[in-house]
Amino acid sequence: MNYLYAYFTLLALNALSIIGLSTYMIYFLIPKIYKENKQQYDMLKRYMFQLEPLSKSDTLSRYFIPFYGIFMSGYCIYLIHFDNSMKHFTLSSKFRLMDKELNKFRIFKRNYKWKNY
Repeated sequence: MNYLYAYFTLLALNALSIIGLSTYMIYFLIPKIYKENKQQYDMLKRYMFQLEPLSKSDTLSRYFIPFYGIFMSGYCIYLIHFDNSMKHFTLSSKFRLMDKELNKFRIFKRNYKWKNY
């Protein structure tokens, strides 16, 4: 159970770092560039307007990939803790079976063989 708490702690720290960095850029870094060097700010704005819009596949992948990771994490937690067919296995056996089960949903499948002990 400790690894689950560690995972959620790392997930929360990752979210906090993303939110913190975005807040820093929006409220401190960009206004600082604007105040200190108006010409550099205008160049940055001109560059941003020259960029072409993203294609629909890029936009969809930007939303799909994080939710795919969240889905896979949730499914791992379900398989380890709540799946009744895995209740009697040890933790290492659960990870072996979970890896086989997750191959149904993986985009990039692992093709290595587990050692039989």
